[in-house]
Amino acid sequence: MVHGFFGSHHNFQKLTNLMTADYRIIRVDLPGFGLSDFPAGEENYAAMYQDFLAEFVSYMDLKDYYLVGISMCGGISCMMAEHYPENMKGLILQSLFL
Repeated sequence: MVHGFFGSHHNFQKLTNLMTADYRIIRVDLPGFGLSDFPAGEENYAAMYQDFLAEFVSYMDLKDYYLVGISMCGGISCMMAEHYPENMKGLILQSLFL
């Protein structure tokens, strides 16, 4: 689960509580949000966040995963589906916080 602009992993707490019994839930803070530091000198944030998520998925060795994106990260999630469809089982785009 990936938050939107000015968000954090906390945006998914209610949804996580509802889904934990049936799914392994991973909530990510993108660089510069939540508990992470903002990267210095970046110009193309969309590409940077897509690359970050691709590296995260690879590092975590995620297989058959669903990617959930809110707001800004709905767009980033769509980019992931286009450029890194391997192992992605589904894409869920959410426009409002729960």
